[in-house]
Amino acid sequence: MIPFGLSSLMTVSMPVARRTTKCLVPGASAVYLCNQGTGTTLTDFSGNGLDGTFGATTKAPTWATEGVLFDGGDYVTLPNLPTIQSIAVVFYAPADIGPATAATALFGCTSGGVSYPGLKLGASASDLTNEIIAAVPDAAGRAGWCDAAGSIAAGWHLLSVNFTGTAWTITLDGAAKTVTPAGTQAPFVTPTAPFVGAGSAASGFLVNGSKVAALLLYPSSLTATQEAQNATALEAMLAPRGVTLP
Repeated sequence: MIPFGLSSLMTVSMPVARRTTKCLVPGASAVYLCNQGTGTTLTDFSGNGLDGTFGATTKAPTWATEGVLFDGGDYVTLPNLPTIQSIAVVFYAPADIGPATAATALFGCTSGGVSYPGLKLGASASDLTNEIIAAVPDAAGRAGWCDAAGSIAAGWHLLSVNFTGTAWTITLDGAAKTVTPAGTQAPFVTPTAPFVGAGSAASGFLVNGSKVAALLLYPSSLTATQEAQNATALEAMLAPRGVTLP
């Protein structure tokens, strides 16, 4: 079955996995389009079989027209992943993220023996405005913070986090964000126990009224041109679901 919103972009005679990723930059480790609408499986459309599973009982997120809806403490677990150097996520930012103890963990994992929310949208201890924080391990294997501060408007956004070989870049809706602290940092190396939403490794990072419409994970860094290609493809794929990107 062609995922909803892709029929106008895909060649029906092609195999499902190729139809799904035809307009995206090839080579993704996992492609989650978050649009099945039923069940508890988050399908990986890359063809690599890295399907996710909704958390059980009260920790289970729910399906919405646009994607997966998280309403506080629920999550999707993913299989262990290969090294990740590029991430793109289409997410909905609610008007009020909440206090620092209730920020939004869009993606998290354990890498280099350190557990942390890899991508966090929300409040830091000293700043209660909406912001983006990407946690990556530094050269010593510790969790380092790349903080692209600044208020994020309520609504849908595309966040791209890309490892350049020595450090990470953060792009929000096509605009580069300042990354601090500067310095050498490492990619996510063989991430284990990865999750979308608030997983057991980040119980304090709750997702309040946020939605995720797509998540792309790549084992190598992407160029600016490739990031733009994915942005264009995602915008066309998700528009029929009511996801409008700035």
